[in-house]
Amino acid sequence: MNKMELNIVSDLKIKLTIKENKFNIPLESLFSIASRINPKRSFLFVSKLLGKHLAIKPQIPLVTGALLSDIMLDEIDGISPFNRDLLVKSLSNEKYLSDAIDETYKYTIIPSKPTLFIGFAETATGLGHSMFSIFRDNAAFIHTTRDELKGLKSSFNFEEEHSHATSHLCYALEQDFFNKYKRIVLVDDEMTTGKTSLNLIRALNNKYPGKEYIVASILDWRNDEQINDYFEFEKELNIKISTISLLQGEIECNNSPVDYSRSCSYGMFINDPIKTETKGIYMPELQKHKFNRVLESGHIKYNEPYVKMTGRFGITAKENQTNIQTLKMLGSNIRLNREYDKTLVMGYGEFIYVPCLIASYMGEGIIFQSPSRSPIHVFNEKGYSIKNSIRVNDPFDLSVSTYIYNILPDMYDEVFMLFEREVPSEFKDVITNELQKVGIKSIKFICFK
Repeated sequence: MNKMELNIVSDLKIKLTIKENKFNIPLESLFSIASRINPKRSFLFVSKLLGKHLAIKPQIPLVTGALLSDIMLDEIDGISPFNRDLLVKSLSNEKYLSDAIDETYKYTIIPSKPTLFIGFAETATGLGHSMFSIFRDNAAFIHTTRDELKGLKSSFNFEEEHSHATSHLCYALEQDFFNKYKRIVLVDDEMTTGKTSLNLIRALNNKYPGKEYIVASILDWRNDEQINDYFEFEKELNIKISTISLLQGEIECNNSPVDYSRSCSYGMFINDPIKTETKGIYMPELQKHKFNRVLESGHIKYNEPYVKMTGRFGITAKENQTNIQTLKMLGSNIRLNREYDKTLVMGYGEFIYVPCLIASYMGEGIIFQSPSRSPIHVFNEKGYSIKNSIRVNDPFDLSVSTYIYNILPDMYDEVFMLFEREVPSEFKDVITNELQKVGIKSIKFICFK
């Protein structure tokens, strides 16, 4: 058991007790800690494996998902299909990433029971899809969403109590979708108290009783009392719940007020005029659904298109394997539009896995990131991970703010932004102006049509 106290910023401190680090992955390869703008919780573990708040190699989230699935198969079914040492090494040393990605495509893996993976919006939609993607059959994926779709009834509703946006919805278009699966894997980037997963399990069990549950996360910070809550919950509902993670421990935060007068970001400058380009991707494989979406302001956007291959409405393993081949080809094609070596590829919001997989086939030097709805305090101080932010309105809902973190001056020369649908020209103008300030020379908007 390893104990440590870390200073986040000002007098805000957190104590970590590491109970289990399965593969001795260095903590600095897993996360940093930042101060969040949220009265419910003053800190945030900033993952270095997701490509959300921090930019990373696009292969890392894919390998992370495969590693979690390998642990799940080992602990639940008694098989370990991958060279686990290779996957673990690649998370700390990028020279192993190419071989690790090859490893995840080598085998025909089928779970012993019909298994459904559910990724939590917004941060873990990509992680959940990555876990699911190693399977060839007998599995499916869906993710929760913040988007309210008019005329569709959510398959279940539950709350994420500590979040900045608490309500989760889920839209399975196939009426009998959840009844097909005996095992349900809930995927989140971290468990702090574990309540989010219990809230979802209760919601699911009320409508679809008799399932076996697995809760998968990168970090598990539940204390002994919260772990015992899971045992009591199993007894109450007469179900089985297993948990897997890369790291398990406990946290204690002093919640000391932060001196926000010290908050500042890196200075920005105006570069030469930025080159912009918009490309639409037209492919028959890119099947789409169109729905009327209720914005947070209450207004309705009609006929909003959603790409089917994201799994937002449910997708099978066989369908996913076909999609992977399509996305590999798309990545190779988009690669031909690269003009510079220092290239950032961005997904947007819950649209994470598809852009990440495309980015992984765009060649050397690609970095991946996705903007976040989670507001984090910015400090240009040594040892603090969030140095600056760009705040813009969500392109599909102007009443929602989103944040792009740590795009520092001269870090990248070009940015590819991938979207499920066409984005308004007003958004393009705003984001172009902001990226110009940090030295971006070219930005390409890639829209699925």
